[in-house]
Amino acid sequence: MERTTEVTQERAPKYMGQPTQYAAGDGARLSILCILDISPKKSPIGTPENYLFTLTPALHGLDNPEAPSLVAVIVVNGNLPAPSWWSRRKPPLQPPAP
Repeated sequence: MERTTEVTQERAPKYMGQPTQYAAGDGARLSILCILDISPKKSPIGTPENYLFTLTPALHGLDNPEAPSLVAVIVVNGNLPAPSWWSRRKPPLQPPAP
């Protein structure tokens, strides 16, 4: 659970230690990490597929493992304001693609 900082793909690796260890203990290459993001929302949230991604943790003593571990990350957004709250303010726009 993250209470203060929004969860992004760049910040998610700090949560993947425990699911990776459990998967290794079971002999599995895949683990699933679900993060509840109840941080304050500055913009409306997107569709669920924007909050689903994979991470590949580093493995002890291996630079290019033949069978890498994989962590599937699901971010669940909570602490959402009422939809009418967004209509009362102007959310920032995405910068144009280069």
